[in-house]
Amino acid sequence: MTKIKSIITVLLLTLSLAFAGCTAEKAASSNNTINESLKNIMTKLYDDLNQDLGELATTELTKDNLSYYLGINELDFEEGLASEPTMWPSAHSVVLVRVKDSVDIEKVKNDIKENVDSFKWICVGVEKDNIVVENIDNLILLAMDNNYSEDLKNIFLSLK
Repeated sequence: MTKIKSIITVLLLTLSLAFAGCTAEKAASSNNTINESLKNIMTKLYDDLNQDLGELATTELTKDNLSYYLGINELDFEEGLASEPTMWPSAHSVVLVRVKDSVDIEKVKNDIKENVDSFKWICVGVEKDNIVVENIDNLILLAMDNNYSEDLKNIFLSLK
């Protein structure tokens, strides 16, 4: 009887170690996603969204185009990437910006949400309720789309 208890104990320990390893591996892989290049993160957002948004153009953020993409004139950031359709009958914009550690994330998020021009396109725009600004650590997402902002937010937040 003790041999059977020993075997069961060993099996349970083996299974618990295997489960713990899978959980740690999953946590490590998702944690790595947020640290990848902005281009890879943007690709993941659109791949997981799985919607035909037409041809998308990506633009690196610079101090000169911050106002156009984020609605703010100054930001202490490391890198940024914006994605918008080249030709599409509806308004859509996704911006990822990795800010420096010294930046007050909540203030920046509020400034973006309050100041971004959601009607910057000719004849189309995004309603204020469909502007999403979220962050994971020092990475901020701005999603403006009348149909997919919440989906993009959820995909982004799943990268934690």
